[in-house]
Amino acid sequence: MKAAIFLMLMFMLFGFLFAGLVSFGDDPAPVGTSSGNDAFKPAQVEGPQEWNTSTFDDGFKIRVSPGDGGGGKILIVEEDPILPIAHFTSNTTGGLAPLSVQFWDNSSNTTGISWDFDGDNVEDSNTSSPFWVFGVGNHSVNLTASNGNGTDVYAAYINVTEAEEPEKENPILPVAYFKSNVSSGFAPLAVQFWDNSSNASSISWDFDGDHVEDSNTSSPFWVFGVGNHSVNLTASNGNGTDVYAAYINVTEVEGPEEEDPILPMAHFTSNVTGGLAPLSVQFWDNSSNATIISWDFDGDNVEDSNSSSPVWTFNAFGPHEVNLIASNANGSHSYIGTIYVTPDEEIPEFPTIAIPIMIVGMLFFISRRNLK
Repeated sequence: MKAAIFLMLMFMLFGFLFAGLVSFGDDPAPVGTSSGNDAFKPAQVEGPQEWNTSTFDDGFKIRVSPGDGGGGKILIVEEDPILPIAHFTSNTTGGLAPLSVQFWDNSSNTTGISWDFDGDNVEDSNTSSPFWVFGVGNHSVNLTASNGNGTDVYAAYINVTEAEEPEKENPILPVAYFKSNVSSGFAPLAVQFWDNSSNASSISWDFDGDHVEDSNTSSPFWVFGVGNHSVNLTASNGNGTDVYAAYINVTEVEGPEEEDPILPMAHFTSNVTGGLAPLSVQFWDNSSNATIISWDFDGDNVEDSNSSSPVWTFNAFGPHEVNLIASNANGSHSYIGTIYVTPDEEIPEFPTIAIPIMIVGMLFFISRRNLK
């Protein structure tokens, strides 16, 4: 295209050389006219000049003035410099951090581009469609377009805000709970347990209060001795733990009520309780609840017999205590009876006893007479 214009201008130039004066320059003012040998001499032109200007696509401008007597003057003006025009688009202009943005260069008349995404005036990319990831903030993105005639800068903003965290749901926590077949009883007490926890991924039982796991099954047995025992079940999942405690009360086994011990009861009878010495006495044991008996007739605390019907002769006069001891496994009992023995005295001769009797008789007779 430029070659064609150049050839056309050359033809026009030669045409004007033969037709009149030709002037070159950047000054749009007319340079004058001449004819014959006076060519290229400046002519004085009064008043304003009217120029006809033609502009071509490549920037060439041709100005032609009418001149004197119909002769024309032509001025060839250099083409205007073609400057770059920077511009870009992006898939988004804002969003939540971190924000990845796709850019596209839409510059014109450019031979090179340079992107600055972070505002540090240092080139971050020179490609036509770069990506960039932005953090929170309002970021100025600058695209510089260049060619041999100059540069142009286009800026736009990418606004990035903090991403809102999704509302957290309340964590699902475990709830520990258990049941047992009994809660109290006599030692030794075997108890069956059942786990009724919810939302638990694991469980741990502590039956003896030592904070050491005794079982992790869902239905364990445990045998308790005497005491009030705290049973702890710990239920766990990824969100936490929960503990449920209950008590098992174990008491001592009550034995049968003891009856009063059956004690022996000693007793005896005899054919006589007294008489003249020597006195032979028959005894009979009448004790109850006795397994053995022991007689002591002479008071020396030494057994004299252990039969149930002994005979004993008392020679000395006076009271004699007879002691019968009856015994069994629960104890012993003693019964004491007294045998009275009197001396065997002879009747005195008449003179010895007659005198007092006679005296008493006489006194009685006299007293009777006096009363009459």
